[in-house]
Amino acid sequence: MLFEYSILSILTLDGYNGYSFRFNNPLQSLVLSHVSSRWRSIAKSNTSLWKVIHPINIGLAKFCLQLVPTDLGVVLPLGSSTVCRCCSKANTARPEIIEAACRFIHENAHRISSLFMIGSHPSLDIFLTTPFPILKKHIFLLAEDPGAITIAPVLEKVHASALFGGLAPNLRSVTWICTRIPSLSGNAWRNLRSLKFSLMLGIQHPAEPSWRQLMLILSINPNLEDLAVVIPPFEERLGPNCLPLSSLRSATFIVPETQRFDPFFQSISIPNMEDISIFSFDSSTSTTRMFSALGAQTKLISTFSGATVCGIGYVMPEDTGIIAISYCNRRPRCIMRWSLVSTPEEASDIVKMLPAVKTLLVLHYPPRFIYLPPWLSVTVLDLRKTEHYEDLLKWVHENTFPSLKTILIPKKFSNGLETLLVVLERLVSHSRKPEVVVSLGHGLTVSEHDTFASFCTKNEVPWRYGGPNDDE
Repeated sequence: MLFEYSILSILTLDGYNGYSFRFNNPLQSLVLSHVSSRWRSIAKSNTSLWKVIHPINIGLAKFCLQLVPTDLGVVLPLGSSTVCRCCSKANTARPEIIEAACRFIHENAHRISSLFMIGSHPSLDIFLTTPFPILKKHIFLLAEDPGAITIAPVLEKVHASALFGGLAPNLRSVTWICTRIPSLSGNAWRNLRSLKFSLMLGIQHPAEPSWRQLMLILSINPNLEDLAVVIPPFEERLGPNCLPLSSLRSATFIVPETQRFDPFFQSISIPNMEDISIFSFDSSTSTTRMFSALGAQTKLISTFSGATVCGIGYVMPEDTGIIAISYCNRRPRCIMRWSLVSTPEEASDIVKMLPAVKTLLVLHYPPRFIYLPPWLSVTVLDLRKTEHYEDLLKWVHENTFPSLKTILIPKKFSNGLETLLVVLERLVSHSRKPEVVVSLGHGLTVSEHDTFASFCTKNEVPWRYGGPNDDE
């Protein structure tokens, strides 16, 4: 435990939305191994401490390679925006050190199963042409302005090359944060299980894949399970009218313009989706029009409509024009969440799109400007994740949930029991009284307990303290 706590290294990338990645720090492992002979024996016998190599420190990299001969992970920070406690011990500004690190990777490519590259360097062509026969996971972050003079030559190399010389037969997971993608003529990007492209970078700058490239990538990866991509502008359909993505379980789609909804979701089929997120950024159109465009995707909405649990959140008013909708199916439960600034008409559109939702989960910040029309399918209202009860008063009314059977409330009433009781009074005003369940491990004071019990007695509301099953 002491080793695991002490060797953690957090690698951050400045200027790219706070991206950070956690790795073992082999340099710290080496320092700890010198505490005593016993610690050295423990450290050397624990191969997991040495499997992640930072080749900027060539001496340490060679030492790690002796302890773990294969299945290595390599983290290579090539850019100036990287902060790494391990690599900062070396002078990363010296070109000969970078070149030596690149040669080390080239010579040991047959032992590397995970490769994480950050930034750019003239020696990048080594990674574009060198075969990596056991590579399983590749992460490349070129989180720089693509218009920068120093980046342009790198992008041209990327665009004209087949990744890894077209030979990485075991590659299954790729995260590619770059405005250009490599040539698809080789086999490096075939039979992937996970593929994630630039998202925010694709909003800020024109980025690949293009429509043709994306359709080609999807067609050559029938086993793809996880996808993140900005939906490109429609060019022309490639292949069948409806490309089946039968293995896709998790996806994040960014939709910069509303008119991209139709051609994309008409060109694919995702029958077994378990976790989908759609983010629409279109300041040129209204939220109502964006919901209308989404609602027109009948195949997609049929997937949403199968949700049994729905979460509802709130985006600040300045974010008007942004829709974030996600659907998550974790058997035997489903969760759907959306965040939006909405008018009553838009809220009505949500209800129309999600007819099967049975449990509504109110997130930490509930919507302030939504008026929900009667939602017949909702039988459980979960208030355990929110504390802003005054906001609930703005959208919860007597007829909002006519089929309500259960209300789940939190362990503590940190923002006022009295306000929550006003909300509950609206929800229990009809003749069929829903049961109120207080979370397991509640923190009610004696006064709060008496007030709450008095309210339930007065309104003839059944209530109880929840058991383990209520907190799942």
